[in-house]
Amino acid sequence: MSRSNPTDNTPNPCTRWFEWNGSAGDIRYYDKEKKENVIVGDKFSFMLLDEMNAVSGWHEASESRIYSNEVRDTKQEVFVVKSFKGGELAHGLYATQRDRITAIGGYFQQNCYIAYKDGDTLKLGSLQLNGAALGAWVDFKKNCPSSMVNGKSVKDIYAKAIRITGSTEGKKGSIKFKMPAFAIAPITEQANADAAELDKQLQAYLTSYLSRTKVEQVQVPPADVNAAHSAFAEHDAEAKLAATNRSSQTASEVAAAGDVPDFIDDEELPF
Repeated sequence: MSRSNPTDNTPNPCTRWFEWNGSAGDIRYYDKEKKENVIVGDKFSFMLLDEMNAVSGWHEASESRIYSNEVRDTKQEVFVVKSFKGGELAHGLYATQRDRITAIGGYFQQNCYIAYKDGDTLKLGSLQLNGAALGAWVDFKKNCPSSMVNGKSVKDIYAKAIRITGSTEGKKGSIKFKMPAFAIAPITEQANADAAELDKQLQAYLTSYLSRTKVEQVQVPPADVNAAHSAFAEHDAEAKLAATNRSSQTASEVAAAGDVPDFIDDEELPF
């Protein structure tokens, strides 16, 4: 905070928070005005701007959503995990808190900040991935080629566009699920320039956000948290049902349905 900048709580600039629905195999987002999910389908294109990591889920004891601060490096940065009605539930590096987070109903989530088309307008959004969908994303990034940009080798996930072309099916125990199929897509110079401008807005927000203490990062107004994590309050019933389903699953089934799947090598995990 300063005289010229009276607040350092810059609001999150995202306009939509998309998530992959592993049971149906499609992309959706929550429309706060209509108070309903909007199904985008299994075809979706975007330009990746940045990636952050968080914890989400459902806390059965307090019957409320779980949320956390966002971090870049899970090996060095601390998570503060809370629920709306249960207060602080976990605090520490993910590696030391993973069992605790799973026990309280939480799961690891990656927030991919993206540029997406709304009609003819390019806007800033977030694509939230967890479980098997996150596993597919990790595999895709690992095998993604690079291109030369201004004399530098840049991974195509940051040099071009990414298209979700459909889904592939998976099964673990009795749980069947669908994972997004990703592909690299070409973009125009103008689209790349427009995405770079959106990224400037995003980085200004992230610089402000990451300059706050971890406690301050999870003390955002409820409306901001709701927006940033798919409108928690409106999705309580859905989250509770998902948590109930998870509680009756085996460890391997939970891995497929809501945590980073165990078929990914540890070296490839985002933490």
